[in-house]
Formats: sequence, C-alpha cells, structure tokens
Amino acid sequence: MLFVYSLNRPMNQFFQCPLKITGLFLYYFTISLRNNTMTKKKIPYGISNFEAIKNDNYYYVDKTKYLEFLESINEKYLFFLRPRKFGKSLFISLLQYYYGIEHKDKFDKLFSEYYIGKKPTPKANSYHMLKFDFSGINTYDAKSTFSSFKEKVIDGIIAFQNSYRIFKENKFKEITGYDNPADILSKFFGYFAG
Repeated sequence: MLFVYSLNRPMNQFFQCPLKITGLFLYYFTISLRNNTMTKKKIPYGISNFEAIKNDNYYYVDKTKYLEFLESINEKYLFFLRPRKFGKSLFISLLQYYYGIEHKDKFDKLFSEYYIGKKPTPKANSYHMLKFDFSGINTYDAKSTFSSFKEKVIDGIIAFQNSYRIFKENKFKEITGYDNPADILSKFFGYFAG
C-alpha cells in the first residue's frame, strides 16, 4: 500500500492518507481528527477541467495563490514550460474559470474553499477568454499540419463566439472564412483593436 501525507494541512490534523485503487479510480483518503470523519476523493489523473475536478469530488492541491502572484508581476508575456502531465492544462482551465466573465455566477461554488476565493483579486471574472487547444494536431505532413492547425484556430474562435456572441453572423463568417490561420487571427484581434 502506498502512503502519502496531506501536505496542505498540519500533521496534527490528519493521519496518513493511503491511496487505493478501486476499479479504474485512484482514491485519496483524508482522515480528520477534529470531527472524526473520513472523506474519499478521486485522484484526477488526466483530467484538466477545473470545474469537473471541483464538482466531481476529485482531489485538488490549491494552486490559486499563484493567480494573485501572476497579477502582481509586471510581465507582458507568460510562458508555462513544464514537462508532460505537470498540470499545465489544468492551470489554464483554472485561469479560464477564474477570469472568464461567463463563470461569474459560479465563482463562490468553484473557489470558496480555496485561497483565491477568500481573497479574490479585482480582475476576477472580468475577461473574455479565448482558448486554443492545439493537442491532436495532425502532423503527418506540412499540408495536414497546416490544415489541422487552421481547424484548431477556428474551433477556438467558434467557442469564443458561442460563449460571448460578440460578432454578428456576417462578421463572424468573414473572420473564419480566410484560408490562412494568420489572417483569421489578424482579423479576429483587429476587430478588438479598433
């Protein structure tokens, strides 16, 4: 049996927390000495949706304090360079739910038990979020890579339009109608530049 300690709690509050495999799920058990209860949470291996982790009782190590730090640094561009399976996609999902205006009504439900829920920043739920998912691009050859990349760019803009309904139908068709992804992005961002 594998044992881990709950690193975000003082050791006088929790016993060892065995990880147990049941079916296809890996569970994390937390035993509290204060109220003599045991909670069972699933380990979110391969899950990169913050809302799903919160709502479906998955274990989450609170990384929300980093949001306050990110806002405090004066950097124009931020890069998250980490190896595979180090939580990059989950952190991006966290950013979406924290900053996206479409999630404002869910803020307390999603963040109340975390650091940032207790100390929200002024920028919480104040942005339109544009997300691109470039995983699964077909890289067989240059033509398929280009075509697949273009599809992913259009998918991101379609998701943006479905969330916010900013563009009129004819303007949306104009933006997504270009053959080159660079032209699509240029027209998309040009719309907001003036």
